[in-house]
Amino acid sequence: GTPTATGPFNFDVTATDTNGCTGVLSYSITINCPTITVAPAALPNGTATIAYNQTVTASGGVGAYTYTVTAGTLPAGITISAGGLLSGITAVTGTFNFTVTATDTNGCFGTRAYTLVIGCPTISLAPAGLPNGTANAVYSQTITASGGVGAYTYTITAGALPTGLTLSAAGLLSGTPTATGTFNFTVMATDSNGCTGSRAYTLFINCPTIIINPAVLPNGATDSAYSQIITASGGVGTYTYSVTAGALPAGLTLSAAGVLSGTPTAAGTFNFTVRATDSNGCFGSQAYTLFISDATPPTVISMLPGVGATNVPVNTTVSITFSEDMDPLTIDNATFSLSDGAGAIAGTVAYNGATRTATFTPSGNLSFLTDYTASILGGIGGMTDLAGNPLASLDWIFRTAPDIACVFVEPVSFGLPFGSGEVVPIEFRLYDALGSEVTNAVATLVLQKYSGGLPSGLPLTPVSARGYNSGNTFRYAASGRVYIYRLDSRELSRGDWQLQVSLSGGTVYTTSIAIK
Repeated sequence: GTPTATGPFNFDVTATDTNGCTGVLSYSITINCPTITVAPAALPNGTATIAYNQTVTASGGVGAYTYTVTAGTLPAGITISAGGLLSGITAVTGTFNFTVTATDTNGCFGTRAYTLVIGCPTISLAPAGLPNGTANAVYSQTITASGGVGAYTYTITAGALPTGLTLSAAGLLSGTPTATGTFNFTVMATDSNGCTGSRAYTLFINCPTIIINPAVLPNGATDSAYSQIITASGGVGTYTYSVTAGALPAGLTLSAAGVLSGTPTAAGTFNFTVRATDSNGCFGSQAYTLFISDATPPTVISMLPGVGATNVPVNTTVSITFSEDMDPLTIDNATFSLSDGAGAIAGTVAYNGATRTATFTPSGNLSFLTDYTASILGGIGGMTDLAGNPLASLDWIFRTAPDIACVFVEPVSFGLPFGSGEVVPIEFRLYDALGSEVTNAVATLVLQKYSGGLPSGLPLTPVSARGYNSGNTFRYAASGRVYIYRLDSRELSRGDWQLQVSLSGGTVYTTSIAIK
């Protein structure tokens, strides 16, 4: 049979034959404990803070088993029941060695030495992502951990935080970032057992809102110094200023430091945009409208006839051109007039805005060989530009042409000396009082030498070179539109000579030449 009990057993065995005869023998037998095997051979690992549950069983014995730890120590929080259930939740990590003994109903027992490894739990960090930050603005975000044991300590184990931010041991990510960009770093949380969990973060630090002041620029005026400092705030470091749209008024510049200065030379309304860029490359913009008023007095840039002009045709129109647009209501006979020695000349005044030209047109032809004064009235009650800036008063004199005007031409008109014996070409043109050329006049030539700066002695009748002229009479050359006399200078002594040109009507014109 199969013994179910252990221990020494004493008994007698009697043998009886067929005749009823008997024999007796005493025996003693010992039933030993069986080999009791404890399973499993090894325990699965556990995790701190995670429930552990493992049944230990025994075999080879008799009846039910009772389980105990007879050597070593279980992890705190884990126990073994009498029925062999190894269970509980431990908050510690490490390697634990202990022996489990299984005892059957006979008191027989088996043992097994175990090594139980309690590993670190999975420690999770939150939040999963960090909110964006802004340069030059306070940033604060708490990072938390879960799954571990006790308090956590937080550190940066890879990458780098933005300049200006720090991570406290308690997990507070805070500070004022001073740089923009994308920053990658890893945060590690370590619990009281030294178990760790990590999370990789990407933190974006955006550009701040950069404000430019002033919001409105003060007005300026032409020919007046202008200076305005433009400032920026909200960014990091120093700012660089530039004009990114539109154009500044002529004469003004914007420095990199934000000084808008200069002397405007043009009036008007000017629209432009100023950008301020901080040390991170972040920028803000401000659109400006700058009004430059016209404070520059107008001037006269030309007049016809010019100052001191002579031989002006008697049918001339007097005109002046201005440096800028004028107020046409201030240009009339009261502000633009013409007079001779006897009084004002009647005429009409007009203004052409396209050419900025005012004209005085006499009612009739002017007198021959007469000095005329053109007058422009400026100042209070005088001519002004469209902004009301007064023109300075101006007077100038010109002389009308005689009935016939003589104009000598080169080379005599240049005043260069001629060598003795050279042929001297004496040429001139004649104009009537209306400026038209006269081509049918009769002109003669005589010469008189200078002495002491004045003509002296008797006039000398000239000799024509190679008979070009008849006697001392000029020829008219239609091809050159000039009267010509080819003077043979061999008969003239060295020095300065006056040339006297006489017309048939008695008018005499003079010029001079030098014989060297």
